[in-house]
Order: sequence, then C-alpha cells, then structure tokens
Amino acid sequence: TVEVVLTENQTVLELLQTVAVVETQPADGFVLVTAIDGVVGKRGEMAWYYFIDGESAKESAYTRVLHNEKHIKWVYKKDMCSVMVDGKPSPTTE
Repeated sequence: TVEVVLTENQTVLELLQTVAVVETQPADGFVLVTAIDGVVGKRGEMAWYYFIDGESAKESAYTRVLHNEKHIKWVYKKDMCSVMVDGKPSPTTE
C-alpha cells in the first residue's frame, strides 16, 4: 500500500508511475500496463487491472483522468481482456 497526493487532472497511469516502475505497450488504440515493478503480465494468462474506489475500471489507465477519487488499487490476475483488444485467442485456446 502506498499513499500519494493526487495532482488534479492526473491519469491513473501517471499516478502509478510516481510510485512504481511501469512498463506499457500500445495495442489497438489502447496503452496497456504490461509490468509493474518487474512483475510482467503474460498475454492470455495474467495481467494488471485497476479498481477505483472499489469499482472495476471501465477505461484505460492511460486515459482515465482522476479528480476526487480516494483509492486506486492495482491487482495482478487472470487476463480476461487481451482477446478483446487484439482479437487473438489466448495461448491456452490456440
């Protein structure tokens, strides 16, 4: 857990980059967080997702601007989005 002061109009990605080493990758108009502090997601298996005030994100961390939110939580869990972004099946179904 890390507490930081939010700068007005900062994106979720920009806020994360103030407290961690972050790797990203462009994909079909999105910018995906592919690694945080060396923990790398594996397409079709594990990926990074974020929640705002307990709610699942509906927008890319690259574009989601923060205003008065209180809690941002990043979790490393089963990749459910890769196939929706690039249209390719996960390695387990290829």
